[in-house]
Amino acid sequence: MAIFVCKGVSPENMADEIRGTDPIRECAAIIRQCLLEVDFDMQERFCDATDLKTSWNTVPIPEPLLKFMGALYNFDPTEFTLGLRILDNEDVNP
Repeated sequence: MAIFVCKGVSPENMADEIRGTDPIRECAAIIRQCLLEVDFDMQERFCDATDLKTSWNTVPIPEPLLKFMGALYNFDPTEFTLGLRILDNEDVNP
């Protein structure tokens, strides 16, 4: 949310504008829209474990979602490795 101040705007009008915004709803709307635009490549698939794993491994995390999660969990999204992969059971060393 960006706030721009103009010389002709009174403090009361600015306070009313700030009170009238809901940052949670604004964040949710942005995240929802960016997720709606993501192509998970799941059309004409069975959506079984293999299809879901392939989609998880190939679809990048949208930047607005990564930025939100970085703020929520206190990490730097620019340093976050986008190479997260689900390990197969045979890849895990006991």
